[in-house]
Amino acid sequence: MKLTVAICTWNRATLLRKTLESLTAQRNLRGVTWEVLVVNNNCTDETDTVIAAFDSRLPIRRLHEPVPGLSNARNTAIAAAAGDYIVWTDDDVVVCPEWLSAYVQAFRTWPDHAVFGGGIRPEFEGKPPKWLVSVWPDVEIAFAIRNIPMAQDLSIAVGKEPFGANFAVRSDLQRSHPYDSRLGKSPRRPYGVGEETLVIRTILEEGYLGRWLPDAVVHHWVPRSRQSTRHIRNYWKGHGMRRAMSEDFSDQPVLLGIPQWMMRARLEYEVRYRMGRAIGPPRKWIQDLMRVGEVEGQIAFIRGSQRRRVP
Repeated sequence: MKLTVAICTWNRATLLRKTLESLTAQRNLRGVTWEVLVVNNNCTDETDTVIAAFDSRLPIRRLHEPVPGLSNARNTAIAAAAGDYIVWTDDDVVVCPEWLSAYVQAFRTWPDHAVFGGGIRPEFEGKPPKWLVSVWPDVEIAFAIRNIPMAQDLSIAVGKEPFGANFAVRSDLQRSHPYDSRLGKSPRRPYGVGEETLVIRTILEEGYLGRWLPDAVVHHWVPRSRQSTRHIRNYWKGHGMRRAMSEDFSDQPVLLGIPQWMMRARLEYEVRYRMGRAIGPPRKWIQDLMRVGEVEGQIAFIRGSQRRRVP
């Protein structure tokens, strides 16, 4: 069996070093040939120096993708991957020592399965604020956290699919299901989401099988800068932009080019959020914060589409 571990990175040299260091501690990989592909997505920091430092410690290869965007970098990794499976992780995680061996065991146990996913647990910088702790189950998706404790078949149901920091796809299917460059993070779209979810859902909807692996765990860095209402709002803005891509608003009454119901909803949720935060507990106002972010994303997508149509 040959595996490809793929990591796409953009200006996170310090965090990438920790990720690669954790990969050197992988255990129980007898009978497995593996490679680590790190895609430099036009970095301007010390990324290449960090990658080179692991030449003698990992079966590592550096790739370069000059076009900004996570989906572009992922597709570069797919084109170069030599493994039977591509195991994806991120440049801001630490993988557990049994992470890759859990995938290997799963590939051998379920050779007819095409998609696999594992747990993502938070690693906070410092102590998170009390309001965030109190609403964590409602907002952990905004931090790419996914923790399902029991082994089970993957589902296309929302809340059950793997996230980009920890999943694997059979290579032949991954090549026939590239990532949509309109989705995912980029310098112009820092809260872009959904590129891996779309691929996973499409493969499962085509009838292929998937498996959840509770023992394949990574720890995802949550810096102080993300422990904020702004981050949650912006994450849901990205979610709203992705949702708007697949919806048709052409037959709806508009105001200044925007569906009227969106304008009303944005105002209503904004007022409810601000009032709730002033007088109520976080569990009351957090839902309105997420809703206003999603509507803002839908509005932003529509306005962007209108600008692109202007000659």
